Amino acid sequence: MKTKLTLHCLPPSVNHIYRHKRGGGVVKTEAYRTWANGEGYALNRQLANQKKFSGPVFVTVAMKRPSANSDLDNRLKGIGDLLQEIGAIANDKHIVG
Repeated sequence: MKTKLTLHCLPPSVNHIYRHKRGGGVVKTEAYRTWANGEGYALNRQLANQKKFSGPVFVTVAMKRPSANSDLDNRLKGIGDLLQEIGAIANDKHIVG
């Protein structure tokens, strides 16, 4: 089974998804929450009548580099987290490729 989803913009770099709180702990940044809310809404509409994935899943991502020195690997964490948050996949640890 295949499902094609389209993101309208890339997530923040993994370096800008979480910040450490004073005294310990980690919270999602405002930039990530804003991105996840907008893209999550769009992805939920795309997933409306599609089956969700509960086991191993192969994910292919095609994206344009935002700047010449950006590391595209740093964008994948946000995408996997969002797919899990909206229930498209059971757990992002099941992404095998």
